[in-house]
Amino acid sequence: MQRWFTVFVVLIAFGVISSCGGSYKSPVSGGGGTAATITDPISSVGAGSTYTFSASTPSTNGYTPGIMWSITGAGNLSTPMNNGFTSSVVYTAPASVPSPNSVTIMATPSDTMLTAATNTFSIGVAGAPTSPYIAMLAGRYAFEVSGFDANGEPSTIIGNIAADGSGKITAGSLDLNTGSAATARSSSLNGTYTLNSTLNGTITLSANISAAAQPLLFTVALTPGGKSGTLTAGDAAGFEMKGTLQQQDTSAVSLDKISGEFAFELESNPAERVATVGRFAIAANANIAGLADSSKSGAGPLLTSAAVVGRVIIDGLKETTKNTEIVGEVRGRGLMFAVDLIDPVTKKPSPPLAARALEATKERGLLVGKGGLYGSTLRMAPPLTLSEAEAKEGLTILTDALQAVNDEASTR
Repeated sequence: MQRWFTVFVVLIAFGVISSCGGSYKSPVSGGGGTAATITDPISSVGAGSTYTFSASTPSTNGYTPGIMWSITGAGNLSTPMNNGFTSSVVYTAPASVPSPNSVTIMATPSDTMLTAATNTFSIGVAGAPTSPYIAMLAGRYAFEVSGFDANGEPSTIIGNIAADGSGKITAGSLDLNTGSAATARSSSLNGTYTLNSTLNGTITLSANISAAAQPLLFTVALTPGGKSGTLTAGDAAGFEMKGTLQQQDTSAVSLDKISGEFAFELESNPAERVATVGRFAIAANANIAGLADSSKSGAGPLLTSAAVVGRVIIDGLKETTKNTEIVGEVRGRGLMFAVDLIDPVTKKPSPPLAARALEATKERGLLVGKGGLYGSTLRMAPPLTLSEAEAKEGLTILTDALQAVNDEASTR
């Protein structure tokens, strides 16, 4: 009895001791597993093609981040990217099928308490797809990603790609804006992409620009229909950006289909950041009118409605007075514009008709100016704060006054 009691006490003591010391890492504990995981393994790849492998390691229980990649067999690895407990690397298969054609990729955690993950696959004939799901990404897509580069500078990439449905990007273009640097443009994109059964994968792009390390790596998550998705982007220099991917539909682009009112937002990335928000309306005749407000870092709001609101008046006057005989020309830019009045018979400048039109607008509650080389021009320059509603009200008054003076002149 005494011996069994002693053994029981020893077991209790061992249990107490083993539960102390939170920094101890047991190779069979950790909740998140004790090995690295290759997230998108493959069974085969086409000769001459590329594939981006991704891997992760457990981030709990104090494990050390970091993953190292190695290869056994034909081909090579390039552009490794480590982001703590996740990592990716680009595998490039040889141009022709080797013998033997078996390759093993290994992702080895930096933490020696964790075991490595491997993916063994074969190299097939050129063009052999790595996954049947890659056909979901086919056609032309527009994309936009924004974020920050390795130096903390705000960065944005916009562009388009053409996916062939079998794992290749055959064409495309992009614009890259980083901080206050000039825009870098590439009109020659090519690359590869992968998709797994959950429509998650990678897009690898090569572009003839020096502003970012090559290739550009995107992680993509497509929606079930393959029409859109989300993107995260990076490169070996440390770009970190997120954005969206949207399939382009040329049949949807026509004036009658995009008419109506739209809201918009624009941002720039210079040292003095500028943001613009506003709205505009597209009419059936392709005329655009709207309102935009900009805010510049350290300078407060900048009203930029002149260009769009001015079109309401200028285009409106041209349309409503095209059959008005006393109007020779409507011209202007922004919120500075003029109407030249002429004699309906001689077609020469008419100061008397300009004076009468000046009084007609005044009678209706609108004050305009008169000048020009012959004194036959109505001149207007409303304040930059003029709203679209005020512009339309003024247009109605001015049109009505000009029509009244035109009717008077035609009866003489």
